[in-house]
Amino acid sequence: FLDGLMHCGTSHAEGGRAGDAASHGITESLRAIGFETGRMKTGTPARLDARTIDFEILEPQYGDEKPSKFSFSPDTQPVKDQLPCFLVYTSAEVHDILHTGFDRSPLFNGTITGIGPRYCPSIEDKLRTFADKDQHQLFLEPEGRSTNEYYLNGFSSSLPWEIQLEALHKIRGFEDLHIYRPGYAI
Repeated sequence: FLDGLMHCGTSHAEGGRAGDAASHGITESLRAIGFETGRMKTGTPARLDARTIDFEILEPQYGDEKPSKFSFSPDTQPVKDQLPCFLVYTSAEVHDILHTGFDRSPLFNGTITGIGPRYCPSIEDKLRTFADKDQHQLFLEPEGRSTNEYYLNGFSSSLPWEIQLEALHKIRGFEDLHIYRPGYAI
């Protein structure tokens, strides 16, 4: 995380992921020996506490019946006994709440500069780019078997944490939601 800086609303902290430190000096060293450097930007969604999600009313999304593996090594095996993901949706009410924080979104107010990935728009970008949509689908993904933490794919955000939480509470099944960490941009 070369000179990494995480942004959540008007707050920021050095690092690359929550708990990981930023690296300093490497970029300058590379530049000094002739490398061209630049900044990339990306975001991540809030991490959610599964114990506060009403899974009974959510739409499960099961994995492949015969999953492939990510390695060509004969020493690895495909995942067995996969955990399901769940499909959830934003709504016009969620969008209205999110819009109230756009002026404090580092992705929109010029705080963050750089090139972002084309494949992973923030929820703010989705609302701006697809302003005609009343909802967006999101995928609730388990972080692992030994944790209650879930990742909300499709909801990366740099909005202030209180805006994120208020909006998340309006998603069906998330009415009593607690979050471990808010989403942030880097």
